[in-house]
Amino acid sequence: MTTIALKLTEPIREQAEDILTLERRRSLRRPTFGQVTALRDMPGHETAVIRKICSLKLSDISDTGVGVICDEAIEPDTTITILFPPHGPDGGFNATGQVVRCMPRPDGQAHRIGIRFNERSAA
Repeated sequence: MTTIALKLTEPIREQAEDILTLERRRSLRRPTFGQVTALRDMPGHETAVIRKICSLKLSDISDTGVGVICDEAIEPDTTITILFPPHGPDGGFNATGQVVRCMPRPDGQAHRIGIRFNERSAA
Protein backbone atom coordinates (compact mmCIF):
# COMPACT_ATOMS: atom_id res chain seq x y z
CA MET A 1 0.00 0.00 0.00
CA THR A 2 1.42 3.36 -1.05
CA THR A 3 1.04 6.46 1.12
CA ILE A 4 0.82 9.74 -0.76
CA ALA A 5 1.62 12.89 1.15
CA LEU A 6 -0.77 15.83 0.78
CA LYS A 7 0.69 19.21 0.02
CA LEU A 8 -0.76 22.66 -0.29
CA THR A 9 -0.83 24.12 -3.77
CA GLU A 10 -1.35 27.67 -2.51
CA PRO A 11 -0.05 29.31 0.64
CA ILE A 12 -2.50 29.82 3.49
CA ARG A 13 -3.57 33.44 3.63
CA GLU A 14 -4.23 35.15 6.93
CA GLN A 15 -7.79 36.42 7.27
CA ALA A 16 -8.38 40.12 7.72
CA GLU A 17 -9.38 41.16 11.24
CA ASP A 18 -12.79 42.45 10.20
CA ILE A 19 -13.93 39.20 8.55
CA LEU A 20 -16.22 37.10 10.71
CA THR A 21 -15.29 33.44 10.83
CA LEU A 22 -18.92 32.40 11.34
CA GLU A 23 -21.40 33.89 8.90
CA ARG A 24 -24.93 33.91 10.28
CA ARG A 25 -26.69 35.61 7.40
CA ARG A 26 -29.11 33.51 5.40
CA SER A 27 -29.16 35.72 2.30
CA LEU A 28 -26.55 37.15 -0.01
CA ARG A 29 -25.88 40.85 0.61
CA ARG A 30 -25.72 43.12 -2.41
CA PRO A 31 -23.95 46.49 -2.29
CA THR A 32 -26.39 49.34 -2.82
CA PHE A 33 -26.18 53.09 -2.80
CA GLY A 34 -28.62 55.88 -2.16
CA GLN A 35 -30.30 57.93 0.50
CA VAL A 36 -33.66 57.00 2.01
CA THR A 37 -35.97 58.41 4.64
CA ALA A 38 -36.96 56.32 7.64
CA LEU A 39 -39.37 56.55 10.54
CA ARG A 40 -38.11 55.12 13.81
CA ASP A 41 -40.07 54.47 16.97
CA MET A 42 -38.85 56.49 19.91
CA PRO A 43 -38.16 54.52 23.12
CA GLY A 44 -39.96 55.28 26.36
CA HIS A 45 -43.35 56.13 24.87
CA GLU A 46 -45.46 53.12 25.81
CA THR A 47 -48.82 54.94 25.73
CA ALA A 48 -48.46 56.31 22.17
CA VAL A 49 -46.20 55.48 19.28
CA ILE A 50 -43.97 58.49 18.63
CA ARG A 51 -41.84 58.35 15.53
CA LYS A 52 -38.83 60.38 14.47
CA ILE A 53 -37.82 60.99 10.86
CA CYS A 54 -34.21 60.21 10.03
CA SER A 55 -32.07 59.99 6.92
CA LEU A 56 -30.16 56.78 6.09
CA LYS A 57 -27.44 56.05 3.55
CA LEU A 58 -27.83 52.58 2.07
CA SER A 59 -24.80 50.31 2.22
CA ASP A 60 -26.02 46.82 1.37
CA ILE A 61 -29.29 44.95 1.09
CA SER A 62 -30.51 41.35 1.09
CA ASP A 63 -33.85 39.53 1.19
CA THR A 64 -33.78 39.59 4.99
CA GLY A 65 -32.33 42.98 5.88
CA VAL A 66 -30.38 46.09 5.07
CA GLY A 67 -27.16 47.77 6.21
CA VAL A 68 -27.24 51.55 6.52
CA ILE A 69 -25.16 54.48 7.72
CA CYS A 70 -26.84 57.00 10.04
CA ASP A 71 -25.50 60.15 11.69
CA GLU A 72 -27.09 59.20 15.00
CA ALA A 73 -27.12 56.01 17.03
CA ILE A 74 -30.29 53.92 17.04
CA GLU A 75 -30.83 51.46 19.88
CA PRO A 76 -31.07 47.73 19.04
CA ASP A 77 -34.65 46.38 18.97
CA THR A 78 -35.95 49.76 17.74
CA THR A 79 -38.68 49.37 15.13
CA ILE A 80 -37.87 51.29 11.95
CA THR A 81 -39.75 51.76 8.67
CA ILE A 82 -37.67 52.55 5.59
CA LEU A 83 -39.42 54.44 2.80
CA PHE A 84 -37.99 53.29 -0.54
CA PRO A 85 -39.00 55.85 -3.20
CA PRO A 86 -40.23 54.98 -6.71
CA HIS A 87 -37.51 54.46 -9.30
CA GLY A 88 -38.17 54.45 -13.04
CA PRO A 89 -41.27 52.36 -13.78
CA ASP A 90 -41.11 50.64 -10.37
CA GLY A 91 -43.31 51.95 -7.59
CA GLY A 92 -41.94 52.73 -4.16
CA PHE A 93 -42.49 50.57 -1.09
CA ASN A 94 -41.99 50.60 2.65
CA ALA A 95 -40.09 47.97 4.63
CA THR A 96 -40.38 47.64 8.41
CA GLY A 97 -37.82 45.91 10.57
CA GLN A 98 -35.86 45.82 13.80
CA VAL A 99 -32.42 47.30 14.45
CA VAL A 100 -30.14 44.37 15.27
CA ARG A 101 -26.84 46.23 15.63
CA CYS A 102 -25.51 49.78 15.84
CA MET A 103 -21.78 50.36 15.84
CA PRO A 104 -19.90 53.66 15.61
CA ARG A 105 -17.80 54.01 12.47
CA PRO A 106 -14.05 54.60 12.80
CA ASP A 107 -14.46 58.23 11.72
CA GLY A 108 -16.68 58.84 14.76
CA GLN A 109 -19.10 60.85 12.62
CA ALA A 110 -21.70 58.18 11.90
CA HIS A 111 -22.99 54.73 12.87
CA ARG A 112 -23.21 51.47 10.92
CA ILE A 113 -26.65 50.00 11.53
CA GLY A 114 -28.01 46.55 10.67
CA ILE A 115 -31.76 46.18 10.23
CA ARG A 116 -33.57 42.85 9.94
CA PHE A 117 -36.81 43.08 7.95
CA ASN A 118 -40.01 41.79 9.49
CA GLU A 119 -41.16 38.67 7.61
CA ARG A 120 -44.28 40.32 6.25
CA SER A 121 -42.61 43.46 4.91
CA ALA A 122 -39.61 42.00 3.09
CA ALA A 123 -39.85 42.78 -0.61
